[in-house]
Parts: sequence; C-alpha cells; structure tokens
Amino acid sequence: MMLSPSRNVSRLLTDTASRHPERNAIVFGEDHITYAALDAAANRVANLLV
Repeated sequence: MMLSPSRNVSRLLTDTASRHPERNAIVFGEDHITYAALDAAANRVANLLV
C-alpha cells in the first residue's frame, strides 16, 4: 500500500484510533496496547518534544 504525501504515519494512527479505539495496535506477549492508548502516548511524546 502506497501512502499519499498527505497521509503520514501520525495521521494514519490518529485516523485508526478514531475509527477503532479499542482494537489492539500492539501485542507483545501478554501485553496489549489499544489504538487509543497508543495514540495518546504518541501525543504525549510529541507534546514533550514541542
């Protein structure tokens, strides 16, 4: 799948979290992180960098 220049990873994560917030984004052993939690964590990191 080729992304258009207006669709970056950040936008893709935000859109997916909006559509499917409770779906698993990351599964590592017994740990599961939902798209909503991943999006919130990414936003916290981005805000710290600003």
